[in-house]
Amino acid sequence: MIDRGIAVLAAALSVQAFFSWRSPPGPPVWRDDLDAELALGQAALRTSACADGADQIISAACGTLRVRLVRAAEQLKTFDSAAWLRKAVMNTTAFEGHTAWIKQWRADWQAELRQSPSAAVLDASDSCQSGSPPGSCAAPPPTAAAPARVAGSHGAGARAAAASGVAEQEKSAVKRESTLEQKLSGEQAAPIIDDKLESAALQPVVSEALKMMKAEPMNTKIQEKGCEMLRYLATDEASRNAITSMKGTNAVLKAMHANPDAPDVQGYCCGTLAHLAASPVLRKTELLSHKGVRLVLKAMSKHIGSPFVQYKGCAMLANFASTGEEQAAIGALGGTRIVLDAISIQSRSKEVLGHCLGTLYNLAAHSLNFGNITSMGGVLKVQKALGNHLGDSDLQTLGKKVLGRIDTNFTSE
Repeated sequence: MIDRGIAVLAAALSVQAFFSWRSPPGPPVWRDDLDAELALGQAALRTSACADGADQIISAACGTLRVRLVRAAEQLKTFDSAAWLRKAVMNTTAFEGHTAWIKQWRADWQAELRQSPSAAVLDASDSCQSGSPPGSCAAPPPTAAAPARVAGSHGAGARAAAASGVAEQEKSAVKRESTLEQKLSGEQAAPIIDDKLESAALQPVVSEALKMMKAEPMNTKIQEKGCEMLRYLATDEASRNAITSMKGTNAVLKAMHANPDAPDVQGYCCGTLAHLAASPVLRKTELLSHKGVRLVLKAMSKHIGSPFVQYKGCAMLANFASTGEEQAAIGALGGTRIVLDAISIQSRSKEVLGHCLGTLYNLAAHSLNFGNITSMGGVLKVQKALGNHLGDSDLQTLGKKVLGRIDTNFTSE
């Protein structure tokens, strides 16, 4: 027994030495990057544009940032309190996601913040410096009066992944867990933020956004920002359920129904539905499976000349078409033809092609859709579109997977 204890101790020391040897001196790169973005985020919140709340849209955007900073600080606190071995094997992708999100937020809103006469300079020279103690740069948790989260740009979106069939894969930065960490601990790793806590934090910002959207249903700018805010918030199952329970899905569908001629409203709202459609539970609801899918297809048909509407629409359809039943439902509504039209007409847009190829890959798994793809000249349309992007290896790989699935189904017929 003593020999075994000594062996375990020696193994632990060896693992510690290995990680110490592998790790460069000082904080890891992701930590430096995140600390810097937290400092810049705090500087943004201290500008008069965020502080005085005179502009409703900017105020809502600042609320988005405030919630994200609190979330990042809580996760850093959990990370710092972990034992060294757990730290060594933890998945730090969540922190990298926070860094990218804050950086994108600054890019989206920096111009508006600088327009304020007394706006602070948004750089790392602010009083909250890179390397500050974890959590020291975080804003206090949002209160009942906290404004809504809003994003200011269309956003690039993640490229479609045919292997998984999910076109828009913006990974949740809230509940990433390391498989190795779970095995070492002998139990499931605890989520960094509890579902109930997250829902409570989301309630004031979602409520504010929905209030704005309800007050001015024909104000396209309000509807755009409201839908995009909900998209940013819908990052995991807990947040999607929280938004749905507050009738967020209804608000998105109402915005689309009330503003059919506004392509930006349609695009932003399709993006929100894409995130909600990542939930297996929500895909079975009447709102999403019937009204949502129909409104997305209607938007894509009406705004075929808008790359934004096409790629956001395809993102929603790809996420929705995860089972045979869902694939058949989209096909029965004419979804196959609409997706092929998007690929053909918007063939020079990498965003559209990437997302719509992912949708087509999912739809081709069902025999009903497969027959429509071949009869509508889908193979030729895909090949022609890929010919516009011969230098894009990702698109070429994705296209080959789509054509391979079609060929496999054709051979088995």
